[in-house]
Amino acid sequence: SPTKVLVVACHACQHLTDETLEIASEYGVNIAVMPCCQKDHKGSWKGLSKRLAKSNGNKSNNSQETASLSFGTIMDLLTAGKMMAWNTGLQANVEYVVKMKLMDSAITLQNRIIMCKSMQRRDDNSNDEEREA
Repeated sequence: SPTKVLVVACHACQHLTDETLEIASEYGVNIAVMPCCQKDHKGSWKGLSKRLAKSNGNKSNNSQETASLSFGTIMDLLTAGKMMAWNTGLQANVEYVVKMKLMDSAITLQNRIIMCKSMQRRDDNSNDEEREA
């Protein structure tokens, strides 16, 4: 049963993360990935990451530093967003609840984990108790 399956990929390079998520979502199974080696083939997100890092030293009106996101974090957020898209899991009649967790960076610098729990797709007439796959 797909509801009893968990696919795990640790230190999965960007293409492996994408492929793992794509294949697992076709079957509607739960997934946990720890991406690494993120790539931005078009360059649009890497530029944003640099601009955010540059603004990290600037002070805001309340004298606290502005937040900065690394390139890897931005790419992981985009990947998590893809898993929450309306058509992800459509073939298996599931949708995903997605969470991101951080591990202690002393263990690994690639410390972001994307966890995707498959849930039965909602019908307009169903209630939340019936959703869990």
